[in-house]
Amino acid sequence: MYETGETAPHTGIYLFVRHQYETRCQPEQEEKEVPVDEGDKFPGCPVCEEDGFWRYLRAKDKKTD
Repeated sequence: MYETGETAPHTGIYLFVRHQYETRCQPEQEEKEVPVDEGDKFPGCPVCEEDGFWRYLRAKDKKTD
């Protein structure tokens, strides 16, 4: 798992797993899936922005022109 502020090792869709500290925030499933590019820092919770833990879910869909 990766923590908020760590650098993403790969581009992909990452899943917000849980907050680092106890909170009342409970993101919906669709809010938990966030695209992160290689080299970017993992953000906080997509709802409340508190620190949390992330895991790699899948590759990002390639854009088609």
